Amino acid sequence: MLNVLGMYPGDPGAPGGDCAGVVLRGSVLHKGGVVAGPGDAVFGLAAGSLGSHVVASSHTVVPMPTCIRQDPFQRVACLCLNWPRS
Repeated sequence: MLNVLGMYPGDPGAPGGDCAGVVLRGSVLHKGGVVAGPGDAVFGLAAGSLGSHVVASSHTVVPMPTCIRQDPFQRVACLCLNWPRS
């Protein structure tokens, strides 16, 4: 919030950190191999993710569990920062 209001000291980078959406290109790779590819729903962390598209590292996104796929992407995106704190 401080970033968007212009009250953050220094350069915090582009606003946005948590994201959710559909893989358009590439794939999400983890230790066991490819876990998500084009058309798959994922959520995680990516800098500047308040835009309509974002480039994310496969180290910071995971496939969206089937139990939350019916939720809007906006709701799922907030899980990355809030779920570990609950």
